[in-house]
Amino acid sequence: MVDSLNDNPLPDVNMTSDKSLGVSRVQFIEPTSPLINICNFQIDDNGVLHWDNLSAASHLLRCPPDYVPKSRTDWLEVIHPDDRSNYNNKIRSLDWDGAKISVKFRIKTSEGRWVWIEQTLQRVDSEAGKEKQIYSSLLDITRFQEDLERAVWASRHDVLTGLPNAIVFKEQLETLSALAYRLDCQGTVFRLRLTNLEHIQSLYGFDIGERVFRQISDRLGKIIKAPDCMAKITDDNGFDDFLLGIIGLSGPDKDPDILGGRLKQVLCGTPYTTPQGPIKIDMSIGYTHFPQPRRDVKTLLSQTERAVTFDSAKDINGYSPFMGLPKNTSNASLTATDIRAALDEKRISLAYQPIIHANDGALHHYECLLRLKENEGALVSAGRLIMAAEKLGLVHLLDRRALDLAAAQLKADKTIKLALNVSAETVKSEENAQDYIGALKILGENAHRVTIELTETAALKDPSLAAEFSNKVRALGCEFSIDDFGSGHTSFSNLMAIEAETVKIDGSLIRGIATSHHMQIFVRMMVDLAQTFSVKTVAEMVEDKADAALLRRLGVDYLQGYLFGMPSPTPTFSKQDI
Repeated sequence: MVDSLNDNPLPDVNMTSDKSLGVSRVQFIEPTSPLINICNFQIDDNGVLHWDNLSAASHLLRCPPDYVPKSRTDWLEVIHPDDRSNYNNKIRSLDWDGAKISVKFRIKTSEGRWVWIEQTLQRVDSEAGKEKQIYSSLLDITRFQEDLERAVWASRHDVLTGLPNAIVFKEQLETLSALAYRLDCQGTVFRLRLTNLEHIQSLYGFDIGERVFRQISDRLGKIIKAPDCMAKITDDNGFDDFLLGIIGLSGPDKDPDILGGRLKQVLCGTPYTTPQGPIKIDMSIGYTHFPQPRRDVKTLLSQTERAVTFDSAKDINGYSPFMGLPKNTSNASLTATDIRAALDEKRISLAYQPIIHANDGALHHYECLLRLKENEGALVSAGRLIMAAEKLGLVHLLDRRALDLAAAQLKADKTIKLALNVSAETVKSEENAQDYIGALKILGENAHRVTIELTETAALKDPSLAAEFSNKVRALGCEFSIDDFGSGHTSFSNLMAIEAETVKIDGSLIRGIATSHHMQIFVRMMVDLAQTFSVKTVAEMVEDKADAALLRRLGVDYLQGYLFGMPSPTPTFSKQDI
């Protein structure tokens, strides 16, 4: 039976004294929640909130009646800071009589908790049109939202260990492959399989086997750091395996047999603690390399599956073509038909990665990264998509689609700032360049919130052409940036000719900089020169807090990397201590 919405009792309030502080503390005792928690209010032209039922509002907001917001300003204060921008944008869309919107956001209770609210608002003007009322209905959706978040999390993680599952690992491996291609380096995918799991389960029970899996996950978590990735999966044959994607190693660890041996030592050398006593495990390891031409992530994982089962006499096996592959694996690259179909069917989307102020960790803007959704629903990362489009001469179409998608985001969110990558094919072709500039003009004032990024290698091919394109872009109010700076050794005279406002220091110079004295000297020189020319600097691939702290000391202006946020389908950022 649903409780009456208008007969909720006033919440109990305890007043306790804290003599050490000399103040009284209000403690709100939450009553038993009804199945549906809803209340209504109106906002008049002066921004005053008129609640239909103060008791219902107090109950929904989990606060004493005196703490219920009384003005629009008070109301905004209890909304989560990350949700306010979207909330304000929604409110601004109520610009005509009868306009109606719905928005979800978090509010802070008097006890400091965050709860989810869905608010429906409708504008109603007076007959004279001079005054307006906004009618609002609030619904507590905390339970639903928490259930939804749990379901989404469970769909992308292994419930036992909390590690990402195969879906997430494939996405992360796509990103790593693109990164390996950019840095011209090799990565390795490892598959780790317990060979005595059946013996452990039969002798000690399934719960002990699960305990061992969790401890393996803990050990891996101490040695695998971003952007390297790991997952636990259950394959089609029922095997529970751990997957690792590792990139950019140096020294002996570049040899996957040596690294595989070290992994085996870490995971198998020390027994695992259980209520039944210490238990030792044994493990087989299969691996393959990436990126591979005309090989997708699904094929890479099939190669590791073949390698881990190929020779039971060896603990560590690397894949080679003579081993063959399981049936139904794909090795096809994207075709022109694939890309054009994706464009026509609106299966090209953007992922947003935050770029933050180095000094305080606040959001500055997002870089927009392309994604393609295949017919089966799998996402193709920017690296594979752009590589194929460049070979096929279609990358300028992707540039335009990215700009169109960004334009829609800029229109929807009046506060967001975005960075877009533009290809050499767009810049060097007069027709493509004019088409792109024309689309930027349509942005109008929104162009001031756009940064156009051109890679250093593209700028090096024809600095004068890059400078001409930069001048046209900046004349519209956009900023211009050189991407991957340091990878092609652009002279600062070329940089001055292009007149870029920012340079993005290539990630190969950033990753692990806290432990590399030579890289510290090189990056310091780049930052000092950039500051001489009043050019801002962005450090890419920041994955470690020690690296971030050093980069701040070197004077880098902005930071970007997995440490602050993965590319996300929606612009999402949560500020953290750095």
